[in-house]
Order: sequence, then structure tokens, then C-alpha cells
Amino acid sequence: MVKFHLGLDHLIIVLHKEFLIFTNKTQENTWKFLQKVDCAVNFKTSSESCIDCCEFSPCGKYFGVSFDKNILIYNTFEWNLLHIALGERKASCLCFFPKSNIILLGNKTGFTTFYSFEGKELSKVNSSLGHNSMLTSALITDNEKYIITSDRDEKIRITNYPNTYNIERFCLGHKQFVCWLGFLPSNKEVLISCSGDGTIKFWNYLNGSELAEYDCKSEINCKKNNEDNKVVIVKVACCELKSESILAVVEYKSNKVRILKVKSDSTNNLVIEFVDNLVLPCVPWDIVFCNQCLICLVPNKSQPLSLWSKDGDNFKNEQFQNINQYLIDNFDYVINQNKQITDVIPILFKRDIDNVQEYQKRKKARLLRTGKTA
Repeated sequence: MVKFHLGLDHLIIVLHKEFLIFTNKTQENTWKFLQKVDCAVNFKTSSESCIDCCEFSPCGKYFGVSFDKNILIYNTFEWNLLHIALGERKASCLCFFPKSNIILLGNKTGFTTFYSFEGKELSKVNSSLGHNSMLTSALITDNEKYIITSDRDEKIRITNYPNTYNIERFCLGHKQFVCWLGFLPSNKEVLISCSGDGTIKFWNYLNGSELAEYDCKSEINCKKNNEDNKVVIVKVACCELKSESILAVVEYKSNKVRILKVKSDSTNNLVIEFVDNLVLPCVPWDIVFCNQCLICLVPNKSQPLSLWSKDGDNFKNEQFQNINQYLIDNFDYVINQNKQITDVIPILFKRDIDNVQEYQKRKKARLLRTGKTA
């Protein structure tokens, strides 16, 4: 689906092979369309070529893109292409180191590759961290001592850096793929993970212990949103508000965004409170927090973007005119771009194969050939 990425003063809407840049250098949440960047302009591409993943650097000066095995680094001041390199495989996740000098790419075979761009060229530094399945998300701790990765096989792995052959520990407990990782804004020592099993877990990643869990399936009014009657969490956006953390949770094929509040009690235990359900006109493409306001991108021509701001204990919907007008004028084009983007969530689920009946048929046929009875 179409995705959001937020920088220091840029908002990116990622399409199939292009991304739209909006800038905000004047007032809060006053965005202006800047330009459209076509990642395919320098390559011979096929219909399957697409933007696999992308991310802003922590310093905000760079925007990294993985496009059809190619690694592209853009300068966010003039949006010119600074570095380009051919990767080994198509990336499934991407992140920058806190110092913004190294970029990490994870792929579908479970390996990560590090590229440095301190010099004039983007150069490969190392390749390591062999998981046994597709990597879905990656984080680097602020002190750059640990790399945190998740995969399709429910595992979260904490690895030392730069000695990546040393696995510090695992955070285990999810029953389906882990699709998103993040740090709790109010306490960066707490790791957040969301999964296809419908749960959000909070971890002390330094010792691998689970601190708390929020099960979206346990809600009384929880609506099963897909044909398999599964609650699948696909995205969590978070921000800090008065020493507390606000989490916005998106479920697969649901038009509701669940708002949670996370805080510590007097004994430093995490307390998770349900705040509100934001009802959108249709299933959102993506969400992001900006200046403690939640921006939701939805395939709705009359209002593609909705802005939700904190109003007491709840959130209220406000106007988001500038970007909305651009998206309304180009809505058919954006919709067509979205149709070309593969939905990865069904791919992440493991298929259950029942081969017992097939075995019984073969056994019966074999016994008939030999003249025996079962």
C-alpha cells in the first residue's frame, strides 16, 4: 500500500516507483507540495520493479530508498541523488544508524547488509545476522551497541554491534510474524513489537523479558476484519505526550485506528490504557504522528488525509487542506499507483498444509496394488 515517511520538515508519500515530497518550513501542519521523484528514471525497469522500503536518516539530511536491489541515498536539501549502489538482493527493511553514516538493509533470506556513505561512494561494510526467514523490521539503539531485528518466524533478535556474530538474546513470545518494531517514546529502553497474532508486546530488550502485552483480540467490541477472522496488527505509530506515550494502532482491513496510552505506575510497571477508536471513512493506507497530531492517509477522494489532534482525553478531526487538495487533484493517479503495490501481509502468514488425506489416498492405492486391505 501507499506509505508515509516523516522527516524533520518533510513528509513523503511513497507510491509504486515514485515518491511525493511535501515540505513544512513555516507553520505547524502547513504543508506544501515540493516535487515528485521517480526512482526508476536511472534504471531499466520491469513491471515488477518498485520501491521496496525507504527511511529518513535521524539527522534528517538523507532519505534512503531500496529500489529493485538498488540502494539510493537522496540529499533532502535539494533532493538530488547523492549515492547509488547495487545491492545483493531486494530489501525487506531498511534503517539508518543514529550517526546517519551507515545504512542497514535486511532482505527476504534473513541477512542484513551494511553500507557506509561517509566517503564519496556508497560502499559495503559488512553482511551478517543470518535469520532463517524473511526480515520484517530493524532498529539500531541510540548508542549503536545493538541491532534489533524481527522476522517472519515470530522472533525478535538482539545482536551486538560491531561484533554481529555475538547474539545478545532473543525476545520470544509472539505466535505469528512480527511486522513492526519501535522504541517507546517515553522510555527508549522499552521495545515495542506488533504481530500478526493480534498482540502488541513491550520488552526490556537488554534482558529479553516481556514487560507487558496488549491483546487487541480481547476487546469486547473488537470486530474481526478479514475473511479468516484474524486480528492482524500491521502498524503502530507513537509519540510522547507529558511523560506518557500515545500509540495509534492499525489493524489489517479495519477502518478504525485504536488509540492507546502507555505510562509507568508507582512501581515502574507499564500500564496500558485504551483511549479511543478513531473511525475513518475506509481502511487507511498508513498513519504517522506529526507534532503530536495523528495524520491518516486513506483512499478517500473527498478527504485523502485526515488530521487528528488531542482534545482532552479524546482526538478530534481537523482540516488538512494543502496536501489534501494536491491528493484530490491527483487521486486517480495515486489509486492507480497503489494497485501496482503488492500487499505483503498475506505473504507473511505461513500456510497450513494438510497432507494426511493425500497420504491416505496413496496408501490405499498402494495396498490395492499389492492385493492387501487397509
